[in-house]
Amino acid sequence: MTLGEQFGVLMNARAKNLVVEAAYPTAEEITAKMKELTLGGDGFGEYMPGYKKTYAKVRERKGLQSELVTLRFKNKRIERTTQPTTVMGGAEIGFVEGGKIFKYHQDGVEYKSGTRTRTIFPKSWQEVPYDIYDNFIKRIVEVMNGK
Repeated sequence: MTLGEQFGVLMNARAKNLVVEAAYPTAEEITAKMKELTLGGDGFGEYMPGYKKTYAKVRERKGLQSELVTLRFKNKRIERTTQPTTVMGGAEIGFVEGGKIFKYHQDGVEYKSGTRTRTIFPKSWQEVPYDIYDNFIKRIVEVMNGK
């Protein structure tokens, strides 16, 4: 076996650990940041921070806050996320319940007045905060270095 072939075998063996050792922790960091941002009425990208006036009044009558869209109702479904799983060679985090409503917010909901989008997860690497991206790169380097 040539030196190049030996190197390839070594790198392929290490690369198999990338999802669990680098992608899983990064997905968890992004999820924690998502919870922090939405609690403050913000997201990674486009995020419509306020409720429509009519819906805000409905929320006020129910005794709920109506200032910021935190995506937290009485049962706080957004707080209950799943553990990372491997999907198509990457890491995915989902919601224990209510995932469909969060997908609508992520993709945008079409209303007569226009589309309202609340990007709760990054749609591209450009929307990932630098510290999370930097940690991801460091994890990749550590795995590929055999640490």
